[in-house]
Amino acid sequence: RSHDVQDKQIVRIIGKMTTLAAHAYHRNTGRTPAHPNQTMGYAENFLYMLDAGLDPNHRPNPRLAKALDVMFLLHAEHEMNCSTAAARHLASSGVDVYSAVAGAVGALYGPLHGGANEAVLKMLARIGNKEAIPAFLKRVKDKKEKMFGFGHRVYKNFDPRANVIREVAEEVF
Repeated sequence: RSHDVQDKQIVRIIGKMTTLAAHAYHRNTGRTPAHPNQTMGYAENFLYMLDAGLDPNHRPNPRLAKALDVMFLLHAEHEMNCSTAAARHLASSGVDVYSAVAGAVGALYGPLHGGANEAVLKMLARIGNKEAIPAFLKRVKDKKEKMFGFGHRVYKNFDPRANVIREVAEEVF
């Protein structure tokens, strides 16, 4: 396959990811997703599809859209992780772009990679409410519970993305 065809496939996949995610979300919530709005940027359009419903005049909060853009970039530009390595290994064998991405998605599903995000959600559900946080932290300190979502095991001292995330959080909240 030519590089031009591969580039076009990559752009199509990236372009459709937010639409697929919004539709998956709405399938779980029972709501009707908005159609993509091609006049918006990538993250803004994703937020639009999540929240607009049937209101074509809905406009996402620009600060949230900017924050999500930054978060997407930080996640995309993050080392040679498991899913990236899977996609690169598959692509090096000559498979088409869609097969390489399917393999990467399969790697993301693992609990020690992308599944870690699900572990954070389960942890938050176990905590339940803010009154339960001190007891949860005590269990973490006593090594009876794991706390997910802070840092990354490849960074022994500090995740360099944390400073950017902190700035984004301060702008949003």
